[in-house]
Amino acid sequence: MAVDRVTDDVTCTVGLVGVSSYQGWQHMVGGRNANTQAPGFGTSILDRFTSTFTFTSPLAACGYSWNGHTALLTRKNGRLSHVVGFNPKSMMLAGAMAMFTRQFCTTGEWYDDTPMVDDPTAVSFEIPVGFTQVDKLDRFLASLVGRSDMGKLSEGTTPYSYTFKPGDQATEGEMRSNCGHAALKVLCRYLAKWGMAAERERFESFLARDKNVSQGGMMKAIGQGFR
Repeated sequence: MAVDRVTDDVTCTVGLVGVSSYQGWQHMVGGRNANTQAPGFGTSILDRFTSTFTFTSPLAACGYSWNGHTALLTRKNGRLSHVVGFNPKSMMLAGAMAMFTRQFCTTGEWYDDTPMVDDPTAVSFEIPVGFTQVDKLDRFLASLVGRSDMGKLSEGTTPYSYTFKPGDQATEGEMRSNCGHAALKVLCRYLAKWGMAAERERFESFLARDKNVSQGGMMKAIGQGFR
């Protein structure tokens, strides 16, 4: 399916883009226990890997096709502007640790995740906003790339880390997030600033239901419009 980089609709939007975690050598259904077709139905994991591979960040393609991923996106007048997500700073180290346990914590970093939109399983949930609003989030996302905290949204000297299960790994005095958790936290902060309470509440409701923000749960929520 992938997510269009340019749309015929010239609307400005902010939102999320997600790609599915590994579900076998061919992507078949909308979740391991679902009975509905998913975007990218029948796509091989090799096709997924090659669709997002770049020489500047080759391990990111492994992460997209194996663990799945969620990132924030901005679209200006129908054209994709930024796709930025929270990842392990060292994907090689995180991959090695994940072979033994999902209960680990490591330094995180915001990446330019634009290549993920070409993954055949990619889906997005986008909220129409004004140009001034999308421009503010767009500038913020650009400023996040390469950082290991929340930029100007950081809470004092609170350290930020990456973990697969932020709900289980929560620690007082430290912010622990995975890609979906961090993306939702940023999006909710901006929606609150803009007075978009209904949109913010639907994301906060999801966070309350899925404290670890599993990728399977995120893909289902995106597909259903967070209803």
